[in-house]
Amino acid sequence: MDDEAPSGNSSYIIATGFAENEEVVYFEGFVGKGDDFTIEAEFLIANITNILILDPADLTDPVEIVQAGVLLQAVTFATSCDEFLFLSDRFGAIQLIEFENERQGRVSSFQDITLTFTVELPEDGSVGPTELMGLSVSSNIEIGDGEVTDLTDLVAGMNLTAESRIVVQETFVIDLSQRNGYTTTATVMGNICQGSDQYEFTAGNRLPPFFPTMTPTVSPTLSPVPTPDPDTAVCEVEASISCSVADGRRCELRNPEGRTCIGTAPTMLQFMYQPNATCSTNTTASNFQCEDATNGTALPDAVYVVMSDGGTADTWFFAATSKGQIVDIPVGGADSMSIQIFTDDAESPGTLLQSSQMDILCNEGSGLTLLSYFGSLQLVGYSNAELGVEQVFASIEIEYKAENVGVLSMELVEAFATSPFTGFQDFLSSDGEQTLSRGESSTYTERFTLNLQATAGLEFQFSFLAQGLGTTSREPCESTDVLTLSIVA
Repeated sequence: MDDEAPSGNSSYIIATGFAENEEVVYFEGFVGKGDDFTIEAEFLIANITNILILDPADLTDPVEIVQAGVLLQAVTFATSCDEFLFLSDRFGAIQLIEFENERQGRVSSFQDITLTFTVELPEDGSVGPTELMGLSVSSNIEIGDGEVTDLTDLVAGMNLTAESRIVVQETFVIDLSQRNGYTTTATVMGNICQGSDQYEFTAGNRLPPFFPTMTPTVSPTLSPVPTPDPDTAVCEVEASISCSVADGRRCELRNPEGRTCIGTAPTMLQFMYQPNATCSTNTTASNFQCEDATNGTALPDAVYVVMSDGGTADTWFFAATSKGQIVDIPVGGADSMSIQIFTDDAESPGTLLQSSQMDILCNEGSGLTLLSYFGSLQLVGYSNAELGVEQVFASIEIEYKAENVGVLSMELVEAFATSPFTGFQDFLSSDGEQTLSRGESSTYTERFTLNLQATAGLEFQFSFLAQGLGTTSREPCESTDVLTLSIVA
């Protein structure tokens, strides 16, 4: 029961039903205009629910309101799923916006959507390190208490460099029963610069003409189950979301900063070319020799890199390489590595700019610690037998799957997804409806790369909605799934 004093637009609502000849109170409390409340039972809600809506006037004591309050409306309606309840049905001043049962799970008209704002400096280096002073968001979506949200508290005082980025997330709710276009503009202010960006997306879809709850239990039948009547059978679709990393691992992601290769020799090393780093840049290796031919100045953005076995001189990698490019080196259990960086002469080695020699054993002395610098190369990944693959940058694959789990064929008529990276996606917008036979499925894939250090401690939520119609009966079915991707700090 809510004992808070009501606002001027609040009513006092009591929802009850009868279970085993005893009256059960499902909800009692103040509800403001446009606010939601939940009717729930320990086991099952009774077949009939009674709702009283009272005007509390100036009263704040629930007992006094029940005794002396003015009755505004009394509503009685069937809440057994044997009598179809349709999403968005109205019962007097009450509207059904969400239901949950054993067969369908939770079905709602509303969806939480997360906006992700990434702040970083221009890649061309035109702006130097800056201190963030503010971040504001304007939108035709209501976020918080209005159309403009000040997120300054989340970024103020943070320092932004060419090697870093700042990620901020804000969650809001949209009504999926209405298809709308949304526009959001973010403006960030630093002590020496400012910038803005705009993002537009469309979300929501009109509810189909028949969108009822279903009977919570299926009538018993003899085995084997008889074939249902195709003219009346309801289709059955199952929506699911799965996540995997490109190297086959599950999406159990964590902050890689400070992780060191310990154990047997590595089988793979992954480096990123950083031209602003030189031989004097800090490194964790105790046995690292490096010589710059540029007197300590930054290297060009585009160079030619050669990496080879320090013992046998077998070449592992030789190619033109640009700033920020990541290369995988299959080191094959060698003890040391030689690195030479040249000017890029038409994708051939030109003038020598930097040469180095490093131990690559997985021990404390070699210092194979993620994000450490070895001259102009930064270690961003490694693998060995004990630790498997450890990387700063993870290639993520999200798979959305709609499967016909019923007995008869069905038409997949809607397949919507929301992603913090690609926004709203309508997978059937180009191909139209798809026919799925029994056990058949349609899958849709989204791929992106995450900097696990920059996103440590964050969560990203993906949602998927699949709607179908029986091929013959045209009876509707729906399923939803939600996946939360977390990066452990």
